[in-house]
Amino acid sequence: MAKRKTKQVTRRPNNSSSLSDQTYKKLASCLPLRDVDLPESDELPREIRYKSASESLEVPDEVDINSSNSKLLPEAYELNASYDRDIREYKLEIDWSQFDEPQIQTLIAILFRNIGYSIQNWHKADRSREAGADLVLSKSKDKIALAVKIKPKTSDRQQLSDLSKRQENRKIYVHIQTPSRIFHDSMDEYEGKVEFWDGQKLNEFFVKKDLAFAASLIFDNHKISNSIGEIRSKLLEIRAKCIGLKKKAVNSMDRSSILLLFRLKDDAVSLHKTNKNVITLFEKPINIKNQKLNEHFLKICMEHLDIMDSVLYSFSYYFDKFYTQNQDLVHNSMQDHIGKSAWLWLSQYRTKNTLVSLKKELKEAIEDGNLINKLQNTLVNHEEEKYWNEMSKNNDVWSAMSARVKQLTLFGSGVEAIIDDIIDEYAMSLTKDEVSER
Repeated sequence: MAKRKTKQVTRRPNNSSSLSDQTYKKLASCLPLRDVDLPESDELPREIRYKSASESLEVPDEVDINSSNSKLLPEAYELNASYDRDIREYKLEIDWSQFDEPQIQTLIAILFRNIGYSIQNWHKADRSREAGADLVLSKSKDKIALAVKIKPKTSDRQQLSDLSKRQENRKIYVHIQTPSRIFHDSMDEYEGKVEFWDGQKLNEFFVKKDLAFAASLIFDNHKISNSIGEIRSKLLEIRAKCIGLKKKAVNSMDRSSILLLFRLKDDAVSLHKTNKNVITLFEKPINIKNQKLNEHFLKICMEHLDIMDSVLYSFSYYFDKFYTQNQDLVHNSMQDHIGKSAWLWLSQYRTKNTLVSLKKELKEAIEDGNLINKLQNTLVNHEEEKYWNEMSKNNDVWSAMSARVKQLTLFGSGVEAIIDDIIDEYAMSLTKDEVSER
């Protein structure tokens, strides 16, 4: 049997035809190699063992063409991100670590209000009457006293004792992190009297009872929120510099700057037009009642956000390079459009996880519930009411995805308009140069 030899190869991806050979070679040197055991005939085996794409990779100096010190080239970033998407098992998990106790209490109150419970917040209204409960939730004969702690300590045992003595038929103690050892030991004493919900059980309850609300929290915590925030802050900071400036003459761009500008245009179009096309999928809501199918849709939407985040990474990377080389051109383009509506579009993608926003949402939910109760007593056509109730089932999940993509579309539209202004400004400067030469 012929002796086998081992080689390391980096196979060129199918979608890399737009890259020059020189660029690809530089790019390939910073990508994770695929270790392949090749026979003498150099026939590529079917199974290829990949190195983990989640490894921390830095672009070597010889590959780093005027880039930041430790940032991956966008092409390398996307190849690694695409591999991670392929192997990732998307899960509907709320990151409770981003919330403090008042926020978690408000989130729980919103959820229970959404599923028909009335809410009393003793923690907010009158702490002297808490008696171990932050929230009291009521629906028909179901009465729930609920307490929330991020990480219960020894000193919190008294609240647990008070909670266990309350008259409500259910007592729930929510803790996000593992309790202290002494508190954990005391939990056994209240087994059967108090239900203990950790972060995982709370997550399962949210997903099961109000998938659309859970989805909005998951979407808000996606890394794309930070990426959008960074780009928005960057552009608004440059805009602020332009107020009161006078235009400066700009030189003709070199080939590098022109390529960067067209790359920015491509990324801006992806952010705008791709999401605009996706919205068409949501224009006609679907009437489904299958929880698993809804969860599947949401996981697809999460992957879409991952893909868009790679585009944002590329835009941010190349905009930094372009702005460094063409500051006057960018400033000139913004001076004539300081009050353009595109700047408002940049603010359309925003999260709702602040305590103020959550309290406002709870207030609106309570007011909407009271209004619905009043209308139910005045509706004459109960068949029509039954029809619309049926049609609205599960559409809130579809609406949560639609709202998120619409926000992305508006943000992308604003970014594309800003890049178009730069292109127009440069075209005008070229025209002025031609006129002056004549």
